[in-house]
Order: sequence, then structure tokens, then C-alpha cells
Amino acid sequence: MVLNRNIAADFGRKVTFLMAQAPVLISAYLPGSVKSGWNKLPERDRSALKLLFAVLLLTLLYLLVWQPVMQKVEQRKSWQQKQSVRLEQAQLAAYNRLNQFGMIDLLPLDIWLKQALPGYRLSLIQHKAGADSKQSGQLQFRYSDSRNAQHFLIAMSRFAELSQIKVDQPRRTITLRYRADPRYVNMVQ
Repeated sequence: MVLNRNIAADFGRKVTFLMAQAPVLISAYLPGSVKSGWNKLPERDRSALKLLFAVLLLTLLYLLVWQPVMQKVEQRKSWQQKQSVRLEQAQLAAYNRLNQFGMIDLLPLDIWLKQALPGYRLSLIQHKAGADSKQSGQLQFRYSDSRNAQHFLIAMSRFAELSQIKVDQPRRTITLRYRADPRYVNMVQ
């Protein structure tokens, strides 16, 4: 706080000095005819012209320095607000995907199956994917723990419609047909 006062006081002294020296500096560069015309003017007119010159100088300072700086500041604020909104929208989209499908990085269903099956300790016996997203595929896998198989089916049901689920307990296999959820397919593409 003290440092700011010292800086302000120093700035004030420099401005006062320049204001006092300005007429001397300006008169050094003026031609003799202008100097004699200035000296012939009454004191009141000279004060009015000085005031007019000061107002003109302040107006130019405002238009050439202050206004462009403030425009840049406003543009920067606007850009930051837009970026903040875009980030918020991206985060909301990621949370929506997470809530809807249980993952943020959306993978095509066949790649997800290859990655998810070992995680649930399931072994793939047969997989016939549909020719396109509207056709159903068939999946058969072997399980060692029925809870893992159940968790896998719950995870898969988030983004695929499961049907014709057949569980063969003696062989510990599950066979099912699935069709990918169109919303999931659209998000992956």
C-alpha cells in the first residue's frame, strides 16, 4: 500500500513538472510569428486556449490509448467467457456419456467387448457382429464367476439391447443376441 502511494506521488510530481515545463518546451519549437501572436493575446484567451489544448490532448489520449486498451480487455473477457461455456458444455457432455453408458471414451462395441471381457474374467467363445448397427449380433462366452458375468451383462445393457439370453450352467456359458443402442452408435461415429 505504501509502495503504491510512493509511486502515485512520484507520478504526480512528474506530471506537475511536465505541465510547468510544457509551455517552455513548446515555445522552443514554435516560429517567431506564432510566439509574437501568442504574446499579443490577452491572458484570458491564452488560458482558454490552454484549456482547449488540454481537453484536446485528453480526448486524443482517450481515443488513441484508453479506448483501444479497454476494447481489448472486453474482447479478452468475452473470449474467456466463451471458452468457459465451451468447457462447461464439454464437461457436461462427458458426464452425460458417463452416466448413460458408464464410460467417457466411447468405443465401438466390438472393441469394447474385446477389452471388457478379460476385465470381467470372461472368455469369448463366439462373436458374430451385425453387418450394421441396426442388425443384431450374437455373443457367446464362458464364465467362471456368475457375479462377474452378471456385472458384464449389466454393463453391456447400458449401450446395447440384450435379447435371447441363454445360460448353460453346467458348461458355464452364456449365449445372447444384442443390438447396439442407436444413441450410442451415433455418439461413437
